[in-house]
Amino acid sequence: MLGPGETFPDFKRLNAEAPREEWYPGPNGELVGPYSGQKLVHLLDMDSMARYTWTDPLTVGGSIAIGDLVDQTNLKRKIKREENLFPVITLSDTFMPTRFGGRQRPHLLIVGWTPIGSSSPTPVTGSGEGPLPPAGEKAALPDQSTKKTSAAKPAKGKSIAEGIDDEIPW
Repeated sequence: MLGPGETFPDFKRLNAEAPREEWYPGPNGELVGPYSGQKLVHLLDMDSMARYTWTDPLTVGGSIAIGDLVDQTNLKRKIKREENLFPVITLSDTFMPTRFGGRQRPHLLIVGWTPIGSSSPTPVTGSGEGPLPPAGEKAALPDQSTKKTSAAKPAKGKSIAEGIDDEIPW
């Protein structure tokens, strides 16, 4: 487990130093070393309160999606000077150019912002164009080849962090 701001160790070096008995067959049948990393994104469905964790094994597309979400969240919190703002996202995908012609990658599209742990349950939208759509309606997505899915609702009452005894360290 890494703490905030910590970087991944050198997995190539660690695997090169690991005994071959610790290696195992990977998805393509070739042996892979015992050391690898992954990034986790904890998600909460505001309707059902079901918790989900997306694990990304350090893929390029997943790392871009997670990095963009973290950067946008940190920037919004800095500009608004509110550490308790959390993104309301829609799961989607977007085109990613590659040397093989390109492919779709995950995209965590921010459709709004909600204060968590604040006395105000009113969401702050990302565009300044009004509140999130009502429950059951689809969020309007920017034109960037993304799939449309229904938007999450902002928290009401008790804060999510209090309710699930969890917090995002960044």
